[in-house]
Amino acid sequence: MAVSTSKKEALNTQFKSTRWSKNSQFLCGATLVATCLTWLLFQSTISRFTYDLLSLVSPADGAENSVVILKIDEATLEAMPAPWPWPRQYYGEMLYLLDELGASQIGFDIQFIDPRDSEGDDYFAQAISDIGNIVLASDMVERNTEFFSGMMALEPLSLFTDAGAKAGLVGVDRDVDGVIRTTPMYEKTFSSVLAGHTKPLESGMKRLIRYQGGAETIDTISLMQLFIENGVKQEQIAGKTVLVGWGTKGVVDSAGGQVDQFPSPWTRWDGLTMPGVEVHATLIDNYKKNSWVYEFPAWLELLSILITVSTSVIPMIKFRPIWSFAMPLVFVSLSLGCSLLLWQIGYFFNALLAAPIVLVAYITASLLAYRTEGKQKRQLKNAFGQYLSPDMVSNLVADPSQLKLGGETRDMTIMFCDIRGFTAISEALKDKPLKLTEVINRLLTGLSADILSTGGTIDKYMGDCIMAFWNAPLQQSDHAARATSSAESMLNHIDGINDELIRDGLASEPFRVGIGVGSGICVVGNMGSEQRFDYTVLGDVVNTVSRLEGMTKQYGVGALLTGQTVESLVEPEQEKLLEIDWVQMKGKSEATTVYALFRKPLTNEERANVGAMLKAYRSGDFQRSIEELQPLRESEQLGSYAKVMEERAKWLVNNPPLGKWDGIFKATQK
Repeated sequence: MAVSTSKKEALNTQFKSTRWSKNSQFLCGATLVATCLTWLLFQSTISRFTYDLLSLVSPADGAENSVVILKIDEATLEAMPAPWPWPRQYYGEMLYLLDELGASQIGFDIQFIDPRDSEGDDYFAQAISDIGNIVLASDMVERNTEFFSGMMALEPLSLFTDAGAKAGLVGVDRDVDGVIRTTPMYEKTFSSVLAGHTKPLESGMKRLIRYQGGAETIDTISLMQLFIENGVKQEQIAGKTVLVGWGTKGVVDSAGGQVDQFPSPWTRWDGLTMPGVEVHATLIDNYKKNSWVYEFPAWLELLSILITVSTSVIPMIKFRPIWSFAMPLVFVSLSLGCSLLLWQIGYFFNALLAAPIVLVAYITASLLAYRTEGKQKRQLKNAFGQYLSPDMVSNLVADPSQLKLGGETRDMTIMFCDIRGFTAISEALKDKPLKLTEVINRLLTGLSADILSTGGTIDKYMGDCIMAFWNAPLQQSDHAARATSSAESMLNHIDGINDELIRDGLASEPFRVGIGVGSGICVVGNMGSEQRFDYTVLGDVVNTVSRLEGMTKQYGVGALLTGQTVESLVEPEQEKLLEIDWVQMKGKSEATTVYALFRKPLTNEERANVGAMLKAYRSGDFQRSIEELQPLRESEQLGSYAKVMEERAKWLVNNPPLGKWDGIFKATQK
C-alpha cells in the first residue's frame, strides 16, 4: 500500500513518541494534585481504615493476659437486692471477696465522687485501707458557670483516697468515628496507674493501641457470678489485675451508642461496641507487654507515599496502561505487605493511602490513552481505509506495531491491473484536468472495490495501473483463489463502470483492463528508511506478474495467470481458466506456464481445440496447429487469441526454428 510519506512519517512519529510525550506532564500533574487532595482530605479517614484493617488481620497476642474484667451487666443489675446505684457497702464486700481470691490489684471504672450513706462509705473506705492497691476513676469535665469556665477535675471522695486508694483519669482520646485508637499522652491515667506507669509517655511518635480483638476478647466475668452464685474460681483471679466496670455488650444505634460503650476497630465489620472497661484493660495490657504500635511521623509517611506513587506512575508514562497497571499493583501490594510486617513489629504505616492516588493516576492514564489512541486509530483508518479492506484496517488499528521498518517472507499472490485506452483519453482531455481526474478516480474506485472485497491490499497506484497483493498483512491460506476471484470481478465490473462513464459524458469509448496474476515467495513489509517507508512487496514474482499484465494485449485476453497460481485453485475455480502458452520472460532462464482467465466458462470443444493446437504447436507441427485453430477464429472469447497464435504459427512455418524446438515462446520485451 502506498501511503503518502508525510502521512506515514507523522503516524510513525506519533506511535513512537506522541502517545505519552504530550500527556505525561498532565498525568504527573494530576497525580500530584491527587496526592495533595488525598493527603489533605482523606489522610485521616484512610489512616483509620488501615488501622482497623491491620487490627483485624493481625490482632495482639492475648496469651498470658494479666487482666480480668468483672462486668456489671443486666443480669447482675436484676439479681442484686438493691437497685442501682448500689450502697457503697457492696463495693467493700466485693473487695474482700476479690482479695480472698488472690487479686493483685483492683481498679474501679466507676466514679465515687459524692458521699452516700456514711455507714456504707466508711465500710468501703475500710476495705480499701485493709486490702490496699486499689485504683479509682477520676475524670476531667468541662464546666461553664457564672463563676467558673474551663476543665474541672472530678476526683474520688477524699475519704477513699485518704484510705489509700489511688486515682487515675479514665478519659480517653476518641477519633471522629468514636473509636479509641491512641494512647493518652498525659500522666496518671487510669490504665497507666494500674500498670505502674506514673510518668507521661515521652513525646515523639504517637502510640497506637494494639487490640486483641472485639468486645469480650479479654477475660470477662459477670459480677453476678462473684456476688450471687459464688461461681468465680481462684485461678481466674489470683495474681491478676481486676477491673470492675460496665460490661454490657451493645450495638451502635442512631442515638450514638450506650453508656460507656465505644466503637472498636471491629465495629465496622460486626456492628458491636466495646465496653470502656475493656478499653482500659487493653491499655493496661499494652503497658505491661509494651505492645504499642508506633505511628510514623506525618512527613515520613508522606515521603513514603510519594515514593510509592512515583514508582507506580513512571510505568504508566512508558507503557500502555492496561499493562502498566500491573506494576502499580505490585508496588501497592508490596506496600501493603510492608505495612503488615511493620505492624507486627510495632510500627504503623498507612500503606492504603497510596491506593486511591495510584487509582486516580491509572484512570487518568487510561483516559489519556483512550483519547490519544482513539485519535491515532481514526488517523490510521483515514490513512489506510483507501488501501486496505475494513478487516485489514481493523487488524492494523488493533496492532499498530506493524508500522515498523522491516519485512517477512511469505507465499503471496500479486496482481497488476492496467486500464486500456486511458492514454488516448488522457491526450484528448489534456486541457480538462478536472474531467480527466474524475474519469481515472471513478475507474480506480470501482476496480479497487473488487480488490478490497476479497481482502486484497492495494500496494500502489501507478497512473492508470493498480498493484495489489494477497496474504498480507493478514494471513490468507486461499490467497490465490481470492486474487483470481478479484480479477474475474474486475473483468465483469468494467462494463458497468463504462456504462456510467458514457452515460455521464465522461467517455465515448469503453475502457478495457489487462490483468496479470501470479503467486510465489515474496518479502512483504515496510520498506524504505527510518523516516519514510512504504508497506510493499518485493520478489521475482512481482516482476513476472508486471510483465504478464503487459502480455494480455499480445494474447488478446483480459487476464493472464501463472501456473503456480492456478495449481492452488480447486477445480470449480478453474472452469474459466485455460492454459494458453509456455513463456520465457526476458531475462528469465525458466519458462512460465501461462493461463488465460475468461469471463465465461469455456466449452469442452473449445478446450479440446486449444489443447490439440498446443500439442501440435509444441511438437513443432505448426501447420497442424493452424488447422486446429480454425474452429476458434469466430469464438467470442478465444477469437483474438486464435488469431495471435495463428499468426505466430504461420511465421514459424516460414521461419523454422533453428535447433531443437521446445515449444516455449521467448518474450523479447519486458
